[in-house]
Formats: sequence, structure tokens, C-alpha cells
Amino acid sequence: MSTINYEWLIDLYIAGIYTDCLAIVDYIQMDNYILDIQAALKNYHAVTHIDVTKDDFHNLLKNQKKNELMIISDLDQIEEQSNITFSLRSLIDYNKHRNLHILICLSLPEYKRHFHGRNNPFYLFCGHILVSKIPKIL
Repeated sequence: MSTINYEWLIDLYIAGIYTDCLAIVDYIQMDNYILDIQAALKNYHAVTHIDVTKDDFHNLLKNQKKNELMIISDLDQIEEQSNITFSLRSLIDYNKHRNLHILICLSLPEYKRHFHGRNNPFYLFCGHILVSKIPKIL
């Protein structure tokens, strides 16, 4: 298990390198990484972790007021052309314009499946970074 260095990612948001939505991509699976919510809370009022296969993300995304950072996982569990995917993309897009930072965590094969291809709802939707390019926490 490794911990993702959220402080480094947050610094990139603050510097304006990434503005609203970022896909964090791993070669294997994001399950190998710990979502360090406490580190993120140092810079945000609140952090929400959404598992799209378990959580009612419609209500969570529609009711975002105080949460400034949202971490979305298990996008790999839904089809790229499903109604859930299109709905999730629309709700994320709506929240991007409300100063909400969004991290989408997924594996490289799933990133390619969801973010490549002109007919996919996440095509050219946001920036991405490979986990291997994120500095390690000492």
C-alpha cells in the first residue's frame, strides 16, 4: 500500500496547473493506494469520497455546498456508455463551475476505456496524471 501525496496535488491546484478535475491514473489498480483524506482536509473545508458503485452520487453531487474536494473511485465498475456514466459526467461538469476540485481515481486500462474515444462522455474531459509521477511522501 502507498499513500497518494495529496498535498502535492493540492499545491498544483493552488498554482493553477490543474483547475477543477484531475484523473489520477495507475498502471494497475487504485485499490493499492490509500486515500489520505486527513492530508486533504488541511487545505479544504471538507472532502467527500464517492464510490460510484455504492454511493448515491446524484444526491452527493447535487448537494455540494461546503465540500471543496471530491474523490471519485470505482469508475472502472461502470460501462463507458452507460446512463450512470453520462449522468456522473454531467453532474461533475456542473460542479466544476462551482469551485469544486474533483479527483477521479482509476487504472490505466479504465482511463483509456473512459477517456479515449470521441463518443465517450469523459473524452478530453479533464487533465490526468500517472501515480508514478506524483512525488512520494517521505
